[in-house]
Amino acid sequence: MFMSAVVEETFDWLVCWLLETTQAKVDSLTAQSDRFTARNLSQVFHAHTLSLAFAQNNVLKYFWSHCENSEADLRPVLENLYYLYALTCLQSHLSSLYQGGYCEGPQLADNINSAILQLCTDLRPEAVSLVEALAPPDFILNSVLARKDGKLYENLIESFTSQSDGMGRPEWWREIVPRSKL
Repeated sequence: MFMSAVVEETFDWLVCWLLETTQAKVDSLTAQSDRFTARNLSQVFHAHTLSLAFAQNNVLKYFWSHCENSEADLRPVLENLYYLYALTCLQSHLSSLYQGGYCEGPQLADNINSAILQLCTDLRPEAVSLVEALAPPDFILNSVLARKDGKLYENLIESFTSQSDGMGRPEWWREIVPRSKL
């Protein structure tokens, strides 16, 4: 529970700081040119980053509320996924956190990196179950290599020789193949 409060506090600070810097950038550009140009020039490094951080913050808040209301046996895996996503997002915003003065020195970056590696290790036993829970069924993917039946070579042969997907032999193929003299 404590860790989620730290993640929430960090993202709230980040969104507020990005909002302030984006508004300051738009104001300074508006003084130099028209409002349309100012908004365009503030998109790349300011408004875009702000919108990503805001969206990630909302996703994390909703996901955490679902984690708290989930079944007890699912909660540890869901919480680990929450922290993995949160720390990965924070890692992508490290430059903004350092620029804004939220942290100094390598401590935060080192802690985030080591926590991500630990979470990946913790989630490794659940990896197949997580992929199966998120993966669409075979018929939607229409993939020869990713079928659950494990028959890779049989599926490849069937795919190349079947007429249904247009990859098989044309109907007239026997007419052009030389006949055996035996």
